[in-house]
Amino acid sequence: MRTKGKTHQVELCKKYLKVCREEGTEIRGILRRPWQRSDKGKFVITGPMIGNMSGVLGRVVQVRQKTGAFGTDTVLIREQNGKLSSHENQFFWIIPEEYETELQELFRNVVEDDADEEEYTIVGQDPVKGFLS
Repeated sequence: MRTKGKTHQVELCKKYLKVCREEGTEIRGILRRPWQRSDKGKFVITGPMIGNMSGVLGRVVQVRQKTGAFGTDTVLIREQNGKLSSHENQFFWIIPEEYETELQELFRNVVEDDADEEEYTIVGQDPVKGFLS
């Protein structure tokens, strides 16, 4: 049984996924346009994955090029609950800027300054600084 918070997150993902599909927004990740420095901090939604068919909504923090499964990029995303999650072998829809105000409100209690000087690890290993590496 889903908790209220989890159900709300699923509904948000469905909403923004629909927006992205209808508006034909840019896609990054597998077989798509490469990540750009200007993508830092943008809100994205991931494609479906095992155990989470609705995707993950978050802000892009770091991209590690060609370090993921099958040579894909590993992307660190700051989620609405403040958790930093890593994703590989995925694709990502960039949510249109017209929803920025709404998303900022949803993420109002989440750390926004994921600085390039900050060193991030994945499961406590492989420390990396900067947005694109």
